[in-house]
Amino acid sequence: MCIRDSPGTVSILVIGGGGGGGTAYGGGGGAGAYVINNSLALTPGDYPITVGPGGTSSANGSNTVFGLPTQPAQITAPYGGAGGDRPEPGSPSPGGSGGGGGDGHPSGGKTGGNSGTYGNPGGAGATGGYPPFSGGGGGGAGGAGEPSGPPYSGANMGDGGVGANTYAYAPPTTGTPGPSPGRWFAGGGGAGNYTGQFPVPGGAGGGGAGGASPPSSQAVRSATDNTGSGGGGAPDYPGDQDGGIGGSGIVIVAIPVG
Repeated sequence: MCIRDSPGTVSILVIGGGGGGGTAYGGGGGAGAYVINNSLALTPGDYPITVGPGGTSSANGSNTVFGLPTQPAQITAPYGGAGGDRPEPGSPSPGGSGGGGGDGHPSGGKTGGNSGTYGNPGGAGATGGYPPFSGGGGGGAGGAGEPSGPPYSGANMGDGGVGANTYAYAPPTTGTPGPSPGRWFAGGGGAGNYTGQFPVPGGAGGGGAGGASPPSSQAVRSATDNTGSGGGGAPDYPGDQDGGIGGSGIVIVAIPVG
């Protein structure tokens, strides 16, 4: 990004890449960090932007960076943690949201990943050690990932944590619609689910839905691009499927006019 004239202060949103969902019976991916600065001072010059890609199945996302380390204006939005595979806990994030834990069968659900300054933790996988064997939801910028059951119905199936819509200058072509006005980003991925059950919703802001059997397509499990949301966990059938891909991050800069 090239700043030719001194804009004074700008408002900026920087979101890290979301984590990928876990494989079969896995947790949802955590959202990347959602970082806002409404009074960032910029001087004329070049400000490189690195947009962090979302993580692939069971992999963390990547950091999104505005500016250079030598520039006082540099902002880094850390990645979201990956959803845990069946025997694994969700991955933590140093600044964003943690991934949901795997279902952990037969010993019980694995813990969700811890979160950083700009995120929320992932939920734990199924605690009962019996069907429906659901993982935990990935954390979102606006709320923690839901743990899985009991009673294994409704919101107790590892829903992804809700994202956030608090950035006032997001263009209508960015983010996703949500439960209230504004453009939403950085939702957690829904958990992978048990045979014959329903897909588990991802969090508002673009979180991928957790797969159920018959398996939903990989595209459904993947998060919305350029939202920093987590990918959905994979279902159990027909075997170890890939979790959804996390959403790539985004940088939005609002420069005052006049």
